[in-house]
Amino acid sequence: MMDIPKETRIKKAMHATSFRKKHDHKVIYDMNEAGMSYKNIMKKLGISSKGTISFAVNQERRRRESA
Repeated sequence: MMDIPKETRIKKAMHATSFRKKHDHKVIYDMNEAGMSYKNIMKKLGISSKGTISFAVNQERRRRESA
């Protein structure tokens, strides 16, 4: 697996995880950056946990920082 370039591995991993995600992290991150509260995001998207919002925001922030 390590003989495959890092960029290709990441691209394939992101493609695979896109089928497992229930919520679009980009949308949640953008809503949060626009100033919406976790409670409003939860209501709008039908998410029942603040932890889910926090996880999505942090994952998207890390993804954007590494890009």
